[in-house]
Amino acid sequence: MIDIYIGIGIFLITYLCYLLIIINSKKRLIKYIENSKETNMIKKRYNINYKKLNHKMVANIFGLSNGLILCVTYIIMSLIKGVILKFVIALFVMMFLVVIVYLQIGKFLKKKEV
Repeated sequence: MIDIYIGIGIFLITYLCYLLIIINSKKRLIKYIENSKETNMIKKRYNINYKKLNHKMVANIFGLSNGLILCVTYIIMSLIKGVILKFVIALFVMMFLVVIVYLQIGKFLKKKEV
């Protein structure tokens, strides 16, 4: 049960870092939308024009999704015994979640763009 609380804490800390560092600074927000790996990956795959979208909304979506990915990965990892096995499982879970979540974000942003 404590692992769930720690996972929720990881989610909150990750999102709050995005909020304080990226979302609240207009200069960093524009830099993030133009240069981050997440936005560039989705831009190439779905041909999204970020100029048509609200930048704060996009950064909030990525902040929430990255927090969720880290939270779920930690909770699954905490259920496994053995350091090497934890590392391997966490790596695969994180890669799987990144692909699934970012594909869903791309579809959502493509609908919002039109």
